[in-house]
Amino acid sequence: MRIAEPGLDFWLTYLETKGGVWEAESEASALALLPQALQEIFELSEEVLLSTDPEVAREEGGLLLIPGHPALDQAASEVLDRGDVGTCFVPWPDRPAPALVSLVQSAREQMDIEHGRIDPGAVQPAPVHCPVLRVAAMVSYTLSLEDSFQEREEVWVDARTGLILDDPVVRNLREASPASWPQPSGRVLGARLPEAVAYGHAALRQRATDRSKQLARYAERGRAGQLARVSAYYQGVLESISHRRKSATAERAQLLDAQAEATRVERGRRMAEVEESHRPSFQIRPFRLHLVGVPALEVAVDVRRGDRRYPMQLVWLLAAGRFAIPTCPKCGGSDPLVAGRQRLGCRACLPRAKPSVVSPIRSYGAPAGPGRMDGPSVADAVQASDAGKGREPDQTKRPSIPRATGPERPRDASRRRPVPSPVRTQPRGDRIAKLSKKLAANFWMAASGDQRWRSKQTVPRSPLAILHRLYGTGGAVCAIGMAPGELPDVVTSATLKPVPGEPEFTGGWVRTSTNSYSFSLRWRSIQGVAVVAEVMPFPPTGDLSLPTFNHLPAAVTERLLYPPEPRVELGPVELSLWQVGLPVYGLPGILRAMALGDSEDIHELDVSPECLAAGLLREALRRSGKRETLAEVGAEFGVDVDPLRELTRALQQLIRRHGITF
Repeated sequence: MRIAEPGLDFWLTYLETKGGVWEAESEASALALLPQALQEIFELSEEVLLSTDPEVAREEGGLLLIPGHPALDQAASEVLDRGDVGTCFVPWPDRPAPALVSLVQSAREQMDIEHGRIDPGAVQPAPVHCPVLRVAAMVSYTLSLEDSFQEREEVWVDARTGLILDDPVVRNLREASPASWPQPSGRVLGARLPEAVAYGHAALRQRATDRSKQLARYAERGRAGQLARVSAYYQGVLESISHRRKSATAERAQLLDAQAEATRVERGRRMAEVEESHRPSFQIRPFRLHLVGVPALEVAVDVRRGDRRYPMQLVWLLAAGRFAIPTCPKCGGSDPLVAGRQRLGCRACLPRAKPSVVSPIRSYGAPAGPGRMDGPSVADAVQASDAGKGREPDQTKRPSIPRATGPERPRDASRRRPVPSPVRTQPRGDRIAKLSKKLAANFWMAASGDQRWRSKQTVPRSPLAILHRLYGTGGAVCAIGMAPGELPDVVTSATLKPVPGEPEFTGGWVRTSTNSYSFSLRWRSIQGVAVVAEVMPFPPTGDLSLPTFNHLPAAVTERLLYPPEPRVELGPVELSLWQVGLPVYGLPGILRAMALGDSEDIHELDVSPECLAAGLLREALRRSGKRETLAEVGAEFGVDVDPLRELTRALQQLIRRHGITF
């Protein structure tokens, strides 16, 4: 018989680990024999009836073991302190494995590969064990000094890819009884445990953050009520002082003025204290880390695009009856896959061909530190452009440079004047390629302190200008989530094909001694100088959209949500953006919001700093392709929708009138 009450079931499992035994009397009661050590710890007899039913415990003289009982709390505290780490395997299901034809049909239904069709591979499915990391933690939430509680959070992570498993898959895995050894024997697929642990922690932190925001709404009424009481008390004191001052002598008036000033200071301190005491917070306490071997089939398939075949390995989870989400074989991202002309990739690293946007002009920058990496010539750039358009590169092709020459002048033998050299008119694409070839290397050399970055190379009132004001030139390493102490070592970059009238986008990788980080620069050519407006931690998209953090490593995402403190003092609006918006939307969105608000006209609007911060962030997100509603952003800052809607209209009018952009 199975114990239905979770608390009693946990304590009985704890009893087994300590050498005790038990027998179920009902779904809510069990007769237990305790070893000597537990008898002394919990001050119980050797034989004791445990029950969660008050009547059974009272009539039969048993122990009522319900949440809050010291024995249950003490056992839980010991388990949390010790932790639960280990390896187990889910038993192999009794039903026969699906046939290859059925698996391929399921793959076609579950996965939509752009420009590609999934066909059976040459090898039959092989039994394997897919490593899944089970991460659990106790999250302690604090809403105020008097209101705190705990909740249990758990995530299941594919240890090969770092992707979080869906709820239906997790439910099936939870119901299975784990075993110590795999049956039947099959090889265990390779796991990347450090990355999987980082992804699991990031998922737990995101869940705790979302839950904390929900709980903060319930605590808002108590905070507002206490602030109102504090404000009313000090307002009464100030009114009393003002009333007494009217009839006071000059000497007495000075004392009353000093008392009023001290009261205002004390009111500010007390209001800040109330705000701090009602600011929600949470603390994550991990206690479980299981590496679970899940029965699976490794299915070899071919992704076809015309005559091209790209072999691919899929993993069919038998316990879930579906495939594990595949990742990009190039970058490891989870974007939808695309069967390209040259290879199989995802939309992030293998974007679909678009006229005059995605065909790249390849330009490899020099390393931003010791060493040198020579890049391709302009001819290589032309070949890369041809390859991006699906044409075979021409090995003999050279970029033609049109020449404009004037009419011949009659020569004067007595007066030999130098013949003017022919004027070379360089196409725009070549000019951009020439500027972009050294832009990334120069930018990261300046960020590492090896070179000076001039102010005329930064667009005024842009996200990059805000970043330099907050951190200096070296702030670029914070903008792409580099770890503290790391410096750029080698920079590899490529520039998207230029579009007339649009900004240029150069992106690539910054490699340090231990890691690699993706980046993109948004810039324009102004009088022959590359002027940068923004540096972002994503590959270049060709527009102003901000991708999500899903494809970035968990450590990078963590540093973008919680960057170092700025070296300058922030104003009220910027401080609100930094404290409230940063942990939710990350550094790229906050820099754009600050850039939009870098205007005196905007700061003269008669609204609270929180309302203005919410309006600027909502407008920045809207221009970045995000779909956050006014209610969602307003809830983050504690601002009502109606005043935020009015502010949004005024902001958009000011932005259009003054041509403000980021």
